[in-house]
Amino acid sequence: MNPYKTNTYILAVIPENPVLGALELACADVKKHFIPEAEILPHIPLLPQFKWIDSEEYLLVHKIKQIIPLIYSFEVQISGFEKDKNQNLVYLSTHQVPSLLEIIETIFAKFNYEIETQNLPIQNIDGKLVLAHQEIKEFCFNKVASKLAQTAYTGIFIADKINLLKNDGFGWKISQEFHLD
Repeated sequence: MNPYKTNTYILAVIPENPVLGALELACADVKKHFIPEAEILPHIPLLPQFKWIDSEEYLLVHKIKQIIPLIYSFEVQISGFEKDKNQNLVYLSTHQVPSLLEIIETIFAKFNYEIETQNLPIQNIDGKLVLAHQEIKEFCFNKVASKLAQTAYTGIFIADKINLLKNDGFGWKISQEFHLD
């Protein structure tokens, strides 16, 4: 076993049901028709994808636990479907709640070293609820976007936890949940 093996992580908010259920149904339909191999998990990224040594995941969890007391539950208003072909990104825009932007700034401050050393694209972290991203192949982007636009969802949910998502080469899974006050 390689002690320096890295995995890819994302720190994100995953919507609660019934919002998550509705989004998963739409994504499952897209997956079935266009990208069957994709692991699609609707989420709001709070930090771009980053690498971390697998055997030191406990240090990552400890680092996140240090900022959790600074973050409180917040309301997320989903306002509409959008797409960005340049980034292969299909998402729902969210009402920019000041607390969400403050949370992102707090996380950026704590993860400044990773942001700088891994050259993470923080300009793309702005509260979007991502439905599909790198899973979309260029040849089917317009079909996927059109299909998801038909089932565009609006709603409100309370974000009361932050999730550490991990991709170990077999898709995205929730590695840890951190509950907010």
